[in-house]
Amino acid sequence: MSDYETGVSSRCPGSRAGLADEIDIYRSAKLPIKQHGADAAIFAALQADACLEKGDLDGKVVWLAVIRAIEELQDTTLPDASIKRN
Repeated sequence: MSDYETGVSSRCPGSRAGLADEIDIYRSAKLPIKQHGADAAIFAALQADACLEKGDLDGKVVWLAVIRAIEELQDTTLPDASIKRN
């Protein structure tokens, strides 16, 4: 499948100059969520592994951050109910 068909670049994101900003991480997390739903974190983990196989450690770090963002965006638990209200 081509980059165009998947909507995801085959190049590891950390391979460009500098690592991604936090806003870029969250933007990057939204596409796998849209395309893969509940399996978005698995998809991102496969991308992180692909970067590692290519020796792109920066890319792996970025994908790990994307995984954390995906998990945060998909977290449906409510905040701690033990917060005291006055």
